[in-house]
Amino acid sequence: MSTNSGRRLLGHDDELRCLFGHLDGGGTGGRAIGLLGEPGVGRSALLAEAVEHAPSLGFTVLTARGSRSETPLPFAGLHQVLRPCCTAPAV
Repeated sequence: MSTNSGRRLLGHDDELRCLFGHLDGGGTGGRAIGLLGEPGVGRSALLAEAVEHAPSLGFTVLTARGSRSETPLPFAGLHQVLRPCCTAPAV
């Protein structure tokens, strides 16, 4: 399965097929994708492909990236994702 940038994620065809299938799954609801795995197994590259593919299916993509310093803060990632959507524009 090729990426949009012409590169190829070697050995990740099954994972990409699964991710794209999750997005293509129909229905009008939203989707959430999170990947678990050891460092260096390609989670970021797989998520980047899903983020690139989702808008072509009509999705608005919201992303967040956690950091170790946020570990004690409950729902820090959720805050990162939703704050831009909920903040009223300045008048």
